[in-house]
Amino acid sequence: MKRIDCLRELHRLRQGELVVTQMGATATEWLVLTEDEEESFYLKSAMGMVSSFGLGLALALPDRAVWAFDGDGSFVMNLGSLLTLAENQPPNLKHFVFSNRCYESTGDQPIVNAARTDYVALANGAGIKNAYTFDDVGAFQREIGAIVRRDEYAMVILETELGGDQYDLYPADPIEQTYKFGRQLERTQGISIFKYQP
Repeated sequence: MKRIDCLRELHRLRQGELVVTQMGATATEWLVLTEDEEESFYLKSAMGMVSSFGLGLALALPDRAVWAFDGDGSFVMNLGSLLTLAENQPPNLKHFVFSNRCYESTGDQPIVNAARTDYVALANGAGIKNAYTFDDVGAFQREIGAIVRRDEYAMVILETELGGDQYDLYPADPIEQTYKFGRQLERTQGISIFKYQP
């Protein structure tokens, strides 16, 4: 299935969820769909940290739903986060792993042992019972609505085709985007993030 079709369905279902996404193809396709630089955080130059950032955000804002968009290349670079996710499993966090078994954004280099690795089995082994995998867009469209509406942590593995729509488009400068996202949280959540208040 195509990554963009999964993202279109998630965009259709979105009801104010905060989104954290790695940079690369997933981020550019999400940005094209949403034109969103305030309630989506584009995590640049921190490959492997989407799951950790999403977990921290979900724990800090327990009344706000958070979606973390990971790639399997990013996910396997920080497998230790799987244990932390399993320990906490915040019910307001959904962790999506877009899996095409390679490091697409850096040149399609294959992930080691990719053909034999079962990400759902890894999650189950760590103690995450709500782990799902989809390789058919029809099944994904039929079932994902119920998964994202449940008040429970879930990891969703999306087996997608290599390649897709590559856009020459990135969000604002990382520093500017950090402030946009942070200021939006300050306004909507009534919290203080930055010391300087204009």
